[in-house]
Amino acid sequence: MTPLRQQMTNDMTVRGSAENTRKSYLSSVSRLALHYHRSPDLISAQEVQDCLLFLHDERGLTWQSCNCVRHGIRFLFRITLGRPDPHFCIPGAKMTRIVS
Repeated sequence: MTPLRQQMTNDMTVRGSAENTRKSYLSSVSRLALHYHRSPDLISAQEVQDCLLFLHDERGLTWQSCNCVRHGIRFLFRITLGRPDPHFCIPGAKMTRIVS
């Protein structure tokens, strides 16, 4: 386990995150690192934004799935890395129109 992964795990444990949340967040950060082939602490906020759009537009992930990924990466940036609050935007969920 890398020191960054261990630190993120410790940060989530101290905050009382559920096991499934920890797994989801760590998976999100791991996928981000694999996408760019480098450590997540070397990835910029703009690259995260580009990756989220790729997941939604190219891979076809739902809004809910992209939102889970966003929260995991945001936790890494804000809590583990201590960076300013990043604002990642993902396409919103499509609203269903009710026809009367």
